[in-house]
Amino acid sequence: MLTPIDWAHTIVDPTGVVTPLTGFLNVISNLLLTIPNNDLERARAVRDWIDAEVLAPLERVSSETLDELTRMTITRLRGLVNDYAPEH
Repeated sequence: MLTPIDWAHTIVDPTGVVTPLTGFLNVISNLLLTIPNNDLERARAVRDWIDAEVLAPLERVSSETLDELTRMTITRLRGLVNDYAPEH
């Protein structure tokens, strides 16, 4: 899976461009929030892949980055909940 870290070396003008790490975390956070839920077998396969290929290696290499991913994903999830909350 290509991530912003893979193409960061091509950035000529970093003005207005998020850091490669932030871009990477955006990609993973989006992936975590879009696990398919209408097909249980597929959802489990995606979950297992994310755990084995993304989260476990990230935890071994940089628990601080995993913590940042957690914060980012929680913030996005709260935003989604607020977007769909009934207005009072």
